[in-house]
Amino acid sequence: MNRNVLMMVAMLALLLVGSTGCYSNTFDYPSRQADGRVMEESRTFLIYGLVDRNDRPVVGHELCNGPVKSVETVHTFGNQCIGCITLSIYTPNTVRVTCASGTAHNFYLDEDDAVVGHEVVDGDTGEVMQSEFKSDFI
Repeated sequence: MNRNVLMMVAMLALLLVGSTGCYSNTFDYPSRQADGRVMEESRTFLIYGLVDRNDRPVVGHELCNGPVKSVETVHTFGNQCIGCITLSIYTPNTVRVTCASGTAHNFYLDEDDAVVGHEVVDGDTGEVMQSEFKSDFI
Protein backbone atom coordinates (compact mmCIF):
# COMPACT_ATOMS: atom_id res chain seq x y z
CA MET A 1 0.00 0.00 0.00
CA ASN A 2 1.24 3.44 -0.87
CA ARG A 3 2.60 5.37 2.09
CA ASN A 4 0.46 8.44 1.26
CA VAL A 5 -2.71 6.33 1.20
CA LEU A 6 -1.78 4.75 4.53
CA MET A 7 -1.11 8.18 6.02
CA MET A 8 -4.45 9.47 4.70
CA VAL A 9 -6.32 6.50 6.24
CA ALA A 10 -4.57 7.09 9.58
CA MET A 11 -5.46 10.81 9.51
CA LEU A 12 -9.07 10.01 8.61
CA ALA A 13 -9.29 7.50 11.49
CA LEU A 14 -7.80 10.05 13.89
CA LEU A 15 -10.25 12.70 12.70
CA LEU A 16 -13.17 10.30 13.08
CA VAL A 17 -12.18 9.30 16.61
CA GLY A 18 -11.37 12.90 17.54
CA SER A 19 -14.74 14.16 16.33
CA THR A 20 -16.62 11.84 18.65
CA GLY A 21 -17.54 13.59 21.85
CA CYS A 22 -18.00 12.32 25.34
CA TYR A 23 -21.38 12.87 26.94
CA SER A 24 -23.05 12.18 30.24
CA ASN A 25 -26.50 12.33 31.81
CA THR A 26 -26.69 12.91 35.56
CA PHE A 27 -29.43 12.55 38.13
CA ASP A 28 -28.47 14.08 41.48
CA TYR A 29 -30.01 14.37 44.94
CA PRO A 30 -28.61 17.76 46.04
CA SER A 31 -29.81 17.33 49.65
CA ARG A 32 -27.77 14.13 50.21
CA GLN A 33 -24.11 13.96 51.24
CA ALA A 34 -21.78 11.63 49.32
CA ASP A 35 -19.96 9.05 51.43
CA GLY A 36 -16.98 8.70 49.05
CA ARG A 37 -17.94 5.42 47.35
CA VAL A 38 -18.39 5.45 43.58
CA MET A 39 -19.58 2.27 41.87
CA GLU A 40 -19.22 1.76 38.11
CA GLU A 41 -21.00 -0.69 35.88
CA SER A 42 -20.43 -1.17 32.16
CA ARG A 43 -23.51 -1.50 29.96
CA THR A 44 -23.83 -3.14 26.53
CA PHE A 45 -25.84 -1.68 23.66
CA LEU A 46 -26.00 -2.41 19.94
CA ILE A 47 -26.72 -0.35 16.81
CA TYR A 48 -26.06 3.21 17.98
CA GLY A 49 -27.39 2.38 21.45
CA LEU A 50 -30.86 1.48 20.19
CA VAL A 51 -30.79 -2.20 21.22
CA ASP A 52 -30.33 -2.87 24.94
CA ARG A 53 -28.36 -6.11 25.56
CA ASN A 54 -28.45 -5.89 29.38
CA ASP A 55 -30.35 -8.38 31.53
CA ARG A 56 -31.74 -5.72 33.85
CA PRO A 57 -31.38 -2.00 34.60
CA VAL A 58 -28.83 -0.63 37.04
CA VAL A 59 -30.38 -0.44 40.52
CA GLY A 60 -28.44 2.21 42.42
CA HIS A 61 -29.48 1.28 45.95
CA GLU A 62 -28.38 -2.32 45.32
CA LEU A 63 -24.92 -1.23 44.15
CA CYS A 64 -24.50 1.07 47.15
CA ASN A 65 -26.33 -1.20 49.58
CA GLY A 66 -28.21 1.90 50.70
CA PRO A 67 -28.89 5.49 49.64
CA VAL A 68 -27.68 7.04 46.38
CA LYS A 69 -26.28 10.57 45.91
CA SER A 70 -26.17 10.57 42.10
CA VAL A 71 -26.39 8.37 39.02
CA GLU A 72 -24.44 9.31 35.91
CA THR A 73 -24.55 7.63 32.50
CA VAL A 74 -21.26 8.30 30.74
CA HIS A 75 -20.20 7.64 27.16
CA THR A 76 -16.44 7.92 27.64
CA PHE A 77 -13.71 8.40 25.06
CA GLY A 78 -12.90 4.68 25.31
CA ASN A 79 -16.57 3.78 24.74
CA GLN A 80 -16.58 6.09 21.71
CA CYS A 81 -13.42 4.47 20.32
CA ILE A 82 -14.94 0.99 20.63
CA GLY A 83 -18.11 2.22 18.94
CA CYS A 84 -16.05 3.77 16.15
CA ILE A 85 -14.02 0.60 15.58
CA THR A 86 -17.19 -1.52 15.39
CA LEU A 87 -18.96 1.08 13.19
CA SER A 88 -21.45 1.67 16.05
CA ILE A 89 -22.68 -1.91 15.97
CA TYR A 90 -21.40 -2.37 19.55
CA THR A 91 -21.84 0.81 21.62
CA PRO A 92 -21.01 0.41 25.32
CA ASN A 93 -21.51 3.02 28.04
CA THR A 94 -20.70 3.27 31.73
CA VAL A 95 -22.99 4.00 34.67
CA ARG A 96 -21.43 5.67 37.74
CA VAL A 97 -23.38 5.56 40.99
CA THR A 98 -22.19 7.81 43.84
CA CYS A 99 -23.33 6.48 47.20
CA ALA A 100 -24.73 8.66 49.97
CA SER A 101 -24.78 8.48 53.75
CA GLY A 102 -27.97 8.27 55.79
CA THR A 103 -31.17 6.46 54.93
CA ALA A 104 -32.67 5.59 51.57
CA HIS A 105 -36.26 5.36 50.48
CA ASN A 106 -37.26 2.75 47.92
CA PHE A 107 -40.57 3.27 46.16
CA TYR A 108 -42.29 0.52 44.20
CA LEU A 109 -44.64 1.47 41.37
CA ASP A 110 -47.30 -0.48 39.49
CA GLU A 111 -47.80 -0.39 35.72
CA ASP A 112 -49.73 2.90 36.06
CA ASP A 113 -46.85 4.50 38.03
CA ALA A 114 -48.88 4.57 41.24
CA VAL A 115 -46.89 3.95 44.44
CA VAL A 116 -47.76 0.52 45.82
CA GLY A 117 -44.88 0.14 48.25
CA HIS A 118 -42.31 2.08 50.27
CA GLU A 119 -39.25 0.98 52.25
CA VAL A 120 -36.82 2.90 54.45
CA VAL A 121 -33.29 1.44 54.24
CA ASP A 122 -30.46 2.14 56.70
CA GLY A 123 -27.48 3.61 54.84
CA ASP A 124 -24.84 1.90 56.97
CA THR A 125 -26.16 -1.67 57.09
CA GLY A 126 -28.46 -1.80 54.04
CA GLU A 127 -31.14 -3.26 56.32
CA VAL A 128 -34.80 -2.44 55.66
CA MET A 129 -35.96 -0.48 58.72
CA GLN A 130 -39.59 0.11 57.69
CA SER A 131 -41.89 -1.32 54.99
CA GLU A 132 -45.33 -0.26 53.87
CA PHE A 133 -47.07 -1.97 50.96
CA LYS A 134 -50.57 -1.04 49.75
CA SER A 135 -50.86 -3.99 47.41
CA ASP A 136 -49.87 -7.63 47.00
CA PHE A 137 -48.44 -6.62 43.63
CA ILE A 138 -44.85 -7.15 44.84
